[in-house]
Amino acid sequence: MDAGVSARPSVPLFVLAAAGVAFALALGTGAVDCGGLTMSPGDSCLVNGTEQSYGDRVSIMHNQLVGGLVVGVLAFVGAFVVGVLRRRRADPKRRMQFEAAAAERRATFTDPMTLEAYDARIAKERRKQFFLPPDAVPPV
Repeated sequence: MDAGVSARPSVPLFVLAAAGVAFALALGTGAVDCGGLTMSPGDSCLVNGTEQSYGDRVSIMHNQLVGGLVVGVLAFVGAFVVGVLRRRRADPKRRMQFEAAAAERRATFTDPMTLEAYDARIAKERRKQFFLPPDAVPPV
C-alpha cells in the first residue's frame, strides 16, 4: 500500500456504525417497561390503543436489538469496504506524477495571491484523490 494515501475517509462511517450498535444495545436490552412501569411475565400494557402482553414487549425489544445490530454490522462492513476502495484508488505512481506536475506548475507563479489560490486548489485536489500532503508522507 502506498504510504501517501489517507485512511481518514472511513472514520466517520466507523463512528456512525459504533453509535448505531450502542443505540441498538440501549433499545434492546434492559427491563421490559410500559409507560415507565416495569413489566413482569403475565402483565399486559395498552400501547397506542392496542393491548400488548409481556411476551409481545420482549419480542419487540428483541427485534429492535437484532435489527439495530444488523444495521450496525452492515455499517462497519461498509466503512471497511469504503476505506479499502479509497486506498486502492490512490496509485503511488499517479500520486508522484501529481506532485511533480503540481510542483512544476507552482514554480511558474510569481504573484503571492495567485500562488496561495493555486496551493488551496492543489490541497483540495489532494483531498479529492485521497493523497496525503508531501510533508505528511512517511519515508518508505
